[in-house]
Amino acid sequence: MPYAAAASYGPNDIEGIKIAAPHKVADIDPKRAKEPSYADGGTQENCHGYFSQKTDTLYVGEITKVGNKWYPVRDVDATVVHEVGHALDKRLGYISDSKEFAAAYQQDIRAMSASDRKSLDYYLPEGQANNIYIARKEAFAEIYANLRGTDIDERIDSHFPHSTAVIKERLSSLAKSDKDHVAEGE
Repeated sequence: MPYAAAASYGPNDIEGIKIAAPHKVADIDPKRAKEPSYADGGTQENCHGYFSQKTDTLYVGEITKVGNKWYPVRDVDATVVHEVGHALDKRLGYISDSKEFAAAYQQDIRAMSASDRKSLDYYLPEGQANNIYIARKEAFAEIYANLRGTDIDERIDSHFPHSTAVIKERLSSLAKSDKDHVAEGE
């Protein structure tokens, strides 16, 4: 199936993407389960979902750890769509690593106030142990999820307008390309 069409649906529509539902995302790799993954000390025990770029598998846990207690993952649909965003980013050659997206992302974060940066740190380098590549991938996936209607973080649209525009343009050009291929009988 063409990727732009897959972008309209879900993980089963992107060829080769597998879905798994472990009890906890931390069960995927127990050796790494308690290693800090985030600047705030969060670990895989705190993750709702995970996309493995190595195995093209989208994982969504049944439970996640908040503080010292385990709770059911509440936003399963939004988590799935966010992880599909990671899968789509990979399948499209990592738009999040493109010069165009990187420039738009930098423009967006330069425009943020200090308090906005603090509240949106998961999508910023400081929230990802100063790893800008991971931060851009998380921003890409969440922007994609918002474009698909999850609105799990309504601040994304207003704080990442340039990054959102790049993603919309790329998805729009893919949709046009897919229509051209269908019209040509491919």
